[in-house]
Amino acid sequence: ELELPDHRRLTTGGSAHIVAYSGHNRLMDVDAFTWPAPSKHVIGAIAVACLTADYMEAPVPAPTRVPLLLTRDFLFANAAPVEATILAVATGQGFAAIRRDAAAAYALVQETSAKRVFGAFTNPADRRWRVAPAQ
Repeated sequence: ELELPDHRRLTTGGSAHIVAYSGHNRLMDVDAFTWPAPSKHVIGAIAVACLTADYMEAPVPAPTRVPLLLTRDFLFANAAPVEATILAVATGQGFAAIRRDAAAAYALVQETSAKRVFGAFTNPADRRWRVAPAQ
């Protein structure tokens, strides 16, 4: 658990509802990675780093692992699309809204148009998604 300044507690680690990463895609630096077995409860996954879909699109989706947002391009990893994804999930939005909101947040930070960067973000709402979404 993580205690916030107002003394509320958040569950973290393997018990968290969403696991997010923003930074360099370290999977690009290793020969192979063995993914852990899915947990017993549903966890949403966010990975904002270069080309995360190349490494995570097949192994992440499972009945208890939901790929909320991955990337299909090289990009400047930052917290804006992570925050937008979490807010979209918290307000009950679906995969398409998550992608749209993440691209808009990223575009704002990069001072460009959301249309220009939209294709860098992917999830099961993307027509290029190759794996059926987890049920």
